[in-house]
Amino acid sequence: MRPFVITLIAAWHSWQCCRVDKRVDLHKISFERLDFGETDVLDQFYNADVAVVDMSKRCQQATLSYHIGVRQHIGAPETIVMLHDTDPQFVLSAKVSSVCVLVLSVHVW
Repeated sequence: MRPFVITLIAAWHSWQCCRVDKRVDLHKISFERLDFGETDVLDQFYNADVAVVDMSKRCQQATLSYHIGVRQHIGAPETIVMLHDTDPQFVLSAKVSSVCVLVLSVHVW
């Protein structure tokens, strides 16, 4: 049985608990490698069962939105977007515009 693949762009420590289950294969991808367009990184991101993406940095949002759109276009199963909730209007617009994506608003205390 193939392990469940979760690809992360951020939130690495929060998802380490997934490694307890031997059927979960956890990968971390740096934004820089995804942005550069390395073929193996793009394949890993687009083909993951679940992609967890932190879109809190405004300078990365356009690129990450594009890659999430590609995942949606090819029918990739699940994408989870995490946003640091500093701008409620932006979080709301992200939730409204992301039809097939789960958007989590994150508060840091």
